[in-house]
Amino acid sequence: MRTFVVGREGETVAMSPEERLTHMGVSPQLSAGYDVLTDDGYPPEKAAELLAEAERTGKDPEAFAQHMVKLRRALRG
Repeated sequence: MRTFVVGREGETVAMSPEERLTHMGVSPQLSAGYDVLTDDGYPPEKAAELLAEAERTGKDPEAFAQHMVKLRRALRG
């Protein structure tokens, strides 16, 4: 699926979802991690903050999110 993005100069470019995320400054791994956490019920704002910090410190946000979900499930029993 391709979407259209309009740049500052008014040019229109067709982009894939991955290209659009990169254009917005979001890595595909961070986006996937966000989906993992929010699908598990994690608050969206907190998920974004947590994963952005994980990425800034060199961690893979998607793997970090999967780890967090495992911990949350263990705590829920």
